[in-house]
Amino acid sequence: MANPNDQLRDEHGALFRYMQRVRQEIAAIDRPADEDHAFESMGDQMDAIVKATEAATNTIMEAMESAEAANGKLRDQITDPA
Repeated sequence: MANPNDQLRDEHGALFRYMQRVRQEIAAIDRPADEDHAFESMGDQMDAIVKATEAATNTIMEAMESAEAANGKLRDQITDPA
């Protein structure tokens, strides 16, 4: 059985790589000069999404690690295998 922390870390990495690729693809779009401001705003929004996703993932990982530690402590205290 795979470790949930490893799975979540892998998913976060894949999501982060996907978001970076989307940012690069958006940046590569050839656009008319009059849309410059909208494009910069979109790039800023993508940066904010990536940062928020990273922060949320870190929070989730910390919660998972805390839960795993608490489960380990409980397992150590259980004396009745049933």
